[in-house]
Parts: sequence; C-alpha cells; structure tokens
Amino acid sequence: MNLLLIISHKNYEAFLCPFISQLVKRGIQFQCFFTGEGVLNLEQSELIDLLKKSSSSVVCHQSWQKFFNETSSPINEGSQTNLSEMIADQVKVVSL
Repeated sequence: MNLLLIISHKNYEAFLCPFISQLVKRGIQFQCFFTGEGVLNLEQSELIDLLKKSSSSVVCHQSWQKFFNETSSPINEGSQTNLSEMIADQVKVVSL
C-alpha cells in the first residue's frame, strides 16, 4: 500500500511520529506533503529523522517562507504542483 499524508495542521507531536513509526515498522510506503500550519510540525527532529524513510517528503515553499522566512527547510521545498504529482501516484491519501 502507498500512502500520501497531507499535513496542514500543527500540534501533531503526539500523533505524527508514532503513526509514521508504525508505517515504517510495517513496511508501508509513504510520502508526506506539508502545507499551511502543518509546516510547524517540522520543528521536531524526531519527525525529520522519520521522514528520511519516506519515498518523498515535500514542504510547500510558500508556507515554509510564511513561518520560517530566514531558515532553510529540513526537507525538499516544492509547491502545490508537487502535491498534485504526488496525489496522481498514490493509492490512498490521508489528510491531517
């Protein structure tokens, strides 16, 4: 199964890392796209380490710049066009 996680809300510390850990443990392929306030979750070093096991992780460039103007993103920056490409390739989409 392939999953695309679209993360657009903040404060998922108690959910996101354990959820992604289970995906990795079960060998489920996943991709992540961070947009809106969801980029704030990327302040967690544990999450960044887990995202290295994804087949692709992208943060919306405009959202990143809104919250972290002077800082480089820890994952690839992209756009909503990247999200459209990711959706086209996925079997299941989970919006968080």
